[in-house]
Amino acid sequence: MLERGIDDTLAANGLAGWEFEVLASLRRNGSPYVLAVGRLQAPMMISSGTMTHRL
Repeated sequence: MLERGIDDTLAANGLAGWEFEVLASLRRNGSPYVLAVGRLQAPMMISSGTMTHRL
């Protein structure tokens, strides 16, 4: 139920879960909110192919 509520809230704001995850990773890194692809994909635990597709 919690996951459904999160997904609904994100969708109401025009975001998918993976989009929020990318934005949150950049935000956690701090200003200037930029990361190399390798440093961005590591905490998200996704392959480089998945990251390429998402970006």
